[in-house]
Amino acid sequence: MRAPLLILTLAGCAVTVAAAAGCTREPAKPADSPNPADPPTPADAPPAKEPAVNPVDAIMLGSSDSLFLAQVNKASAVFVGKLVEVGPTPRAFSGYNVSMQALTYEVVRVLRGDVPDAKITVHHVIVASSPALVDGKPELKPEHTVVGAEYLVALGGTMEGKRVTANENVAPVKATPDLIAKVEQKLKQ
Repeated sequence: MRAPLLILTLAGCAVTVAAAAGCTREPAKPADSPNPADPPTPADAPPAKEPAVNPVDAIMLGSSDSLFLAQVNKASAVFVGKLVEVGPTPRAFSGYNVSMQALTYEVVRVLRGDVPDAKITVHHVIVASSPALVDGKPELKPEHTVVGAEYLVALGGTMEGKRVTANENVAPVKATPDLIAKVEQKLKQ
């Protein structure tokens, strides 16, 4: 009884081989042959750098104040706070694990939403290529971490049980009377 099974298996192989033999494809090109559609690049040119900000955002919004204004309507709360403590910088950017830097504020004035306590710690998620960070380092730029300065802060939700900023690419910005007025106007829309 094994012979018919063997014949069927052989016949199945013959069909498979015949089907594979009927396939055609282009011959492989050597890996080092240039594609005529690709522009030539100098051998010593550095790799292209990813933009830190979406180019459309950079053109349309420009400054950190404008980027902040663009995200206030999405925030769960917006407040003016005096920075009283800056937590340690993380050792790495977010990846498999989320990296955050803690900023503690004394709440001066709530512009929208619920900020129940007089003091709040807000965590800023640290992601590579964020315009809020020092280039190439997982830390907020110094202008976002001046203890004693008043900042406009837009809160998002919570992450890992911690309150976070509304956008990892937009850090709190210095609270000037002009910017506070613009935020208040934006929140009325």
